[in-house]
Amino acid sequence: MRGQGMAMRGGLIKRSMTGLDLAVLLRESWKEAEGAFVSKIHQLGEVTELRLRGRTKLSLIAAPPVAFLLTRLELTPPRAPPPFAKTLREYLRGSRVVSIRQLGLDRVVMIELEKPGTARATFVYEGVREGNLLMVREGVIVAALREKRMKDRDVIIGARYIPPPARGLDPLSLTEEDLRSAIRGRGRLAALLSRHINAPGEVIAEAIYRSGADPCGDPGSLDTSKFLDALRDVLLEALSEGKGYLLLEEGITIGVYPFEPTHLARGREIEKVGSFSEAAENYFIKVLEEGLRRKESSSPAAIALERAAKYEERASKLREVAELIFADIDRFEDLLIQARKLKSEGRLGDIVVRHPEVIDVDFASGTLKLKVKGMELELSLSESAAKAASRLYEEAKRLERKAARAREIAPSLEELPREARPRVFRVRREEAWYSQFLHFTSSEGFLVVGGRNATQNEILVKKYLEPEDLFFHADIHGGPVVIVKTRGRMPGEETILQAAQLAAAFSRAWELGFQQARVYWVYGRQVTKRAPSGEYLGKGAFMVYGKRNYVKPPLRVSVGIRLEDGTAYLVYGPPSAVEAKCTVVVELAPGRVERALVARKILRFLVKALKSRGVSIKISLDDILRCLPKGGFYVVRKAEVR
Repeated sequence: MRGQGMAMRGGLIKRSMTGLDLAVLLRESWKEAEGAFVSKIHQLGEVTELRLRGRTKLSLIAAPPVAFLLTRLELTPPRAPPPFAKTLREYLRGSRVVSIRQLGLDRVVMIELEKPGTARATFVYEGVREGNLLMVREGVIVAALREKRMKDRDVIIGARYIPPPARGLDPLSLTEEDLRSAIRGRGRLAALLSRHINAPGEVIAEAIYRSGADPCGDPGSLDTSKFLDALRDVLLEALSEGKGYLLLEEGITIGVYPFEPTHLARGREIEKVGSFSEAAENYFIKVLEEGLRRKESSSPAAIALERAAKYEERASKLREVAELIFADIDRFEDLLIQARKLKSEGRLGDIVVRHPEVIDVDFASGTLKLKVKGMELELSLSESAAKAASRLYEEAKRLERKAARAREIAPSLEELPREARPRVFRVRREEAWYSQFLHFTSSEGFLVVGGRNATQNEILVKKYLEPEDLFFHADIHGGPVVIVKTRGRMPGEETILQAAQLAAAFSRAWELGFQQARVYWVYGRQVTKRAPSGEYLGKGAFMVYGKRNYVKPPLRVSVGIRLEDGTAYLVYGPPSAVEAKCTVVVELAPGRVERALVARKILRFLVKALKSRGVSIKISLDDILRCLPKGGFYVVRKAEVR
């Protein structure tokens, strides 16, 4: 994909997804997530990842208000999960994605999830305003990335969830009469249309351009029929074709669109690509990476001081506006009186014509949005001008207190250690087909795979056993099918012994306390699931024809840690195969120590041995237990091999 670098181009560069972008992504790719299970949840800054496992390995990356993506990349997680991620893990890990839907063309996406024994949960992405992520159960907010009280709703834990109110008229059902009513009044055509139609600004701008209208012209001169046709053409092009368009300036990609943005073509290049989903993923991942890297490149103290400066700037503006209201209190009070009168007559929208400082009206909440001294503020019709000014003063004081606190703690933050993070996103490592089975690589380099239960035994024989592979089974009822994938080469005695040892160790012989067990091996072509005439083979059963070769290995299993390229891998299997690769190992034999107790001992030893070498690892008790047969244990030895 050409021109992937990002560069600042003033206000033109596209920094967040629109509602139309989300709608196209839903149609193109998000159905892949339905039916998948949430396996892991990570959060880095304000970017949250729901890692999914299902037909395909995907991650939902939610970063409000910038992007919401379904991608094969995954987040490089921090060492300690933030509180929001911890809550999501509590409710969502192990749940299944039931559906994904968008509210109209708004930047709001809802993912319904279910887990047996619990009420359904809804993970909500809100790309409006400063953006938010929420988790809702039975209509109540139980987790929020940001908590905030607003005029139209409360986004706080414990409150009932109310979606953001729709902004303006639905562009898909818009009529000429609706349009003429919307653009009555003074102002630039583009601004009026964007204010009253619930469509992204880039869509409105493209429709204006295609209809031949002047975005800065008189609203009364608009050919409403042409504009509506152009608007529908843009939406139809995006929603039906699924093609992507890159906007490039001097070879640098500065935007991605689901329709051809001809209104931005002057002096720039538009490149058509096959899939909007792919183009959006590539583009917005880079936007997110740049944002996270900028934050991480700053010291904690610098971030605190930057935050303090923003608080102080906002507080200063609020004080200035409050003083202006008090200085001209009669005019602002008269404005509110007129607005209340017009509202009672059903003509509240006329206030925009009478008072140029009023830039918008929220009819549902009875709120006026004004632009005073270059700053937007809201006045409620239910309060007086004096009360509004007092409210602004109080907000300024609160921000000044927050700024003072941020400046106070900044010096102490200079000493905090900073975690190096070379990558924000990484390519998701696809699990090998054998990862859920018992498996190890022999000291001669052959892959050895075994079944953990009758179902896996059945799968190995039916799906993965090839004629030239070697098939192993303990000569005792209850044990794994073990196969050596030969790929046309004949394994040596060492591999045969190691594969037999795996088959013996994970058979019932370990539970019975045997120190040795007889194991036979044959070629894959000697094994079949086809029963003799008149007989039936149950799950995990098979028929073996021809000569059997017998081995009698000792029952031993080793668990160890292999260090490679700065990464620690947990390894288990026959001692001779494990010790050839590992730094520290624990060798086990059948004995009387309980399985859970020996797992804890192994975990403590591995962590302590590697810590003495300056290596920190994170392994769970469940990880160790998956490496062990059923039964009791005796620790033969614990060693640091290298």
